[in-house]
Amino acid sequence: MNPIHLSALLSFLSELIFTNTKLTPAERAEVIRMAQGMATKEAAAAAGISIETARARRKRIYRKFDVHTCQQLLSKFLVEAIETRTMRAAS
Repeated sequence: MNPIHLSALLSFLSELIFTNTKLTPAERAEVIRMAQGMATKEAAAAAGISIETARARRKRIYRKFDVHTCQQLLSKFLVEAIETRTMRAAS
C-alpha cells in the first residue's frame, strides 16, 4: 500500500475511533495510543495516569469489543474502516 493510502486509512481509522459511541473519551484516547504502538506502561506515562488505570481501561475496551488482544481490536477497527470507505466510494 502506498504511503498516501496508508496515511488516509490511518486518518479514517482515527475518525472511527473518535466517533465510536461504545467508548468513553478516555478509552478513545487509550485506543489511539494502542494504535500508535504504545505499551501499557508507555501509554500510562503519556496520559499521566497509573499503569493500573491504563490496564483497567484496556480491559474494559477489550470487553466492549469482545477481543483479547490489541491486534484483534485494531483489526476490528481496520475492517470497519475499509468497509465504510468501500461503501462511501460505491455510493
